[in-house]
Amino acid sequence: MGIAINRITKQVQFSVSEHDSLSAQWLFVGGKTELAAQVNALISRGVPSKYWHIEDGVGIREMAGDEKTVADAAVLAEAKARRTRAFAAEVTQFITARYPEPTQRTILMYMATANLDNRVAYLSGMQLWVDSILAVYYAKAAEIAAAADEQAADAVTLDLTPFIETDPRVSVAVARTILD
Repeated sequence: MGIAINRITKQVQFSVSEHDSLSAQWLFVGGKTELAAQVNALISRGVPSKYWHIEDGVGIREMAGDEKTVADAAVLAEAKARRTRAFAAEVTQFITARYPEPTQRTILMYMATANLDNRVAYLSGMQLWVDSILAVYYAKAAEIAAAADEQAADAVTLDLTPFIETDPRVSVAVARTILD
């Protein structure tokens, strides 16, 4: 039994057997006494794993000052990207729950090909509604991008509930009946 360290995330797993199937991104410290001592020293000193530098064949050490700055920037960039992706997925799910993609495509096709002013005006309600949601999403994404640290990025919230009431409930079936 030993310790395994994820080379990318620096996650530490204890009580790992060398027979456990670990991907190449994991470094098995196991019976390597020197590596285990280095890991235990970092842990006992309270060094966060994001500040561990793994050098294959050499060992594990605490990062120097500049390396920590780079590591902090990478962690913050990933936290921001993760939060923005989560918001994008939430917005996509929110919109497609009300207007599945085939319905969206049909509405956009009708808007592009219809020479009927009232039909286009009716259908554009969905487009304007989606645009208003996207405006909020992009404003929140900008807040996340401007966050100074992970806590500030995680503190940004996205509330789509006001858009439930403003949904114009555009329907292809209704649009087909508008002939002017």
